[in-house]
Amino acid sequence: MVRSLMLAAGLIVSPLLLAEVSEWRVSSDSFNPQQTPRLAVTRSGRPYVAYGDQTGRLLVRHPDASTQILTEPRARAAGAVLDACGEHIYAAWLDGRPGEPPAVKLRALQGGGAWSPPVLLDAVSRPLPRIRLAGDAEGQVSVVWLGDAPIAAGAGASAPDGTSSYHLYARRSRDGGQSWGDVQRLTAGFDLGFWPALSMAAGRAHVFADVRQAGETLVVHAQSDDALGWTAAEPIKTVGGVLLIAATEAHEEPLVVWLGTYGGQYRLESAARRDGEWKTYDFPESDRYDIGSMDLVARGEHVYRVFSARSARQTDQSRKNHVFFTRSSDGGLSWEPIRPFRRYPFDTTQANFPQIALGPDERPVVAWNDYRNL
Repeated sequence: MVRSLMLAAGLIVSPLLLAEVSEWRVSSDSFNPQQTPRLAVTRSGRPYVAYGDQTGRLLVRHPDASTQILTEPRARAAGAVLDACGEHIYAAWLDGRPGEPPAVKLRALQGGGAWSPPVLLDAVSRPLPRIRLAGDAEGQVSVVWLGDAPIAAGAGASAPDGTSSYHLYARRSRDGGQSWGDVQRLTAGFDLGFWPALSMAAGRAHVFADVRQAGETLVVHAQSDDALGWTAAEPIKTVGGVLLIAATEAHEEPLVVWLGTYGGQYRLESAARRDGEWKTYDFPESDRYDIGSMDLVARGEHVYRVFSARSARQTDQSRKNHVFFTRSSDGGLSWEPIRPFRRYPFDTTQANFPQIALGPDERPVVAWNDYRNL
C-alpha cells in the first residue's frame, strides 16, 4: 500500500483568507503513519516537515526543495522532534541500528540548505523515544529525553543497583549546536522521572516533569543556568499522577499545563511563575473530560489551549473525542471556562489531535483530524 503525507499550507490569518490555503503533498510514497510527522516554520515563514518512512529512515522536506534523509545508512529513527529557532531548524531523534545501543542524535540546518553532520548527544543513559527540543534565534538549543539506565548506589538510586531506573536527561548548546555541555540528569535526587515538557522563556530553557519521591508524585521545574548546565529540579505541586504535560512562555515567564489524576478522577491544572513564585490553577469541572491530546500557544499575556477529549462520565455523552478550547488573558494565572470548539450535532462525529498556532495578526488558528460517518 502506498502512503503519502499531505499538509494544507497557506495563509494562517483570519478565517476569511482560509480559502487561499493550498494542499502540499510532502511525500511521494513510503510514508510511515506510525511515526508522527513534525512541522516547524522559521521566523521568515519557511515550513519544514520531518517524517518517517517504511524502512525506518527520518526524512525532511521543504516545499521548494527535494526530500533529504537525516538518518545514516542502516539506522532507524524513533521519537523524532523538529523545531525552528529563528531561521535555524533542528531535528533530534532516537537513533537505532543493529548491534549498537540506542542514541539521541541531532542535526541542524543553519543556512545554505545543508544539514550539519549528526551529533551524538548521548547513549549512556539508555535513551528512549521520549524526546523534547527547544531553542532560540541566538543559538541556544536544548534537548531533553527519558532514559532508563541503572543508577549507581549512592547516586540517588531509585531501584536496586543494576536495574533500570527512569530519569530525565538533558544537554545544552549556546552556539547553534556546534559545541555542547555535559549530559545532566535533571531528576537527580528523586526516585523516578517520566513525562517532560520543554520551553524557552526570558532567554532560558525551562523543563517541567512529573517525578516520584517517597511514594508521592510531584510536578517539578528546572531551568538552564548561566553556563551549559541546569539548576536543580524543584517541586511546584504534589499531584496524584500526570498523564499529559505541555509548556510555553507567557508574559515572559514559564507556564505549564498538565492533566492529572486524583483518586480515579481527572483534573486539569496549570502553574505560572510570577515574582519567583508559582501560582497554580485548577480548571473548574475539568473532571468531566477524559483528555487524549492537547496543544498550547501564547503571545504576551494571551494564552490559548485546545484539547481533544471524551466524557469522563459514561452516561454524559457519546464516548467520542471532540475538540475543546479555553484561553487566558493574564499569562495563565486564570482561565476562561472550557467550551466546545464547535457544535457537534451527531454522535458519530469525532475530532482528534488538535493543534493551535498564531497567525501574523495574532489570531489563533486550529487544525485537527476530523472523522464523520466512517
